[in-house]
Amino acid sequence: MARTCIFCGAKADSYEHIFPDWIDRLIVVEGIEAERFRFESGEVQENRSYMTNRAASQRAKIVCKGCNHGWMSDLASIRQEGELSLVFG
Repeated sequence: MARTCIFCGAKADSYEHIFPDWIDRLIVVEGIEAERFRFESGEVQENRSYMTNRAASQRAKIVCKGCNHGWMSDLASIRQEGELSLVFG
């Protein structure tokens, strides 16, 4: 079964950051163990561990390119300004 965009129902052909990418750049860590999962029809099909220095870099293939690079990108740009003021005061 093909994945569909959670917003418009088109084919989910783009990865979306679960946490904004700029937050990942703020979190500095060394050598944490992370896990990657692949799901199909709600079931875990693959699970692997790996070492990373990026604590918030997770992405999910849940949106289409049109939404991700269109209105979602515009919203993220606007939202980042407000989030930065919350983080840094």
